[in-house]
Amino acid sequence: MEEHLLNIREAAEYLGIGERKVKELADKGEIPAYKIGGTFLRFKKTQLVIIKNTLSENRKKGTAPEEWEVIGAGGNERLRDFLYFNDFYILSIVVILIAVVLMIAA
Repeated sequence: MEEHLLNIREAAEYLGIGERKVKELADKGEIPAYKIGGTFLRFKKTQLVIIKNTLSENRKKGTAPEEWEVIGAGGNERLRDFLYFNDFYILSIVVILIAVVLMIAA
């Protein structure tokens, strides 16, 4: 039976870090990742379990890497991730609202 591969969002939720941070760590090779079609990153849960356990142990000891300190990401990291992944939709809504206002004003 094939193992289910996690996408970026699922991996970020599992590790408790932002999606952008997952991409950065995968690009650096700090998280093992697989590219499907050359663009879509996927992650094996078994590998993420090991990383998460190691990270938990290191955080308890106070020796976690600085770039991993976004565990339990605050509002700023979540807001940045939201804007980063939804910018097209936000821009579309703004353009539609401007068009509606201009049509009503005319």
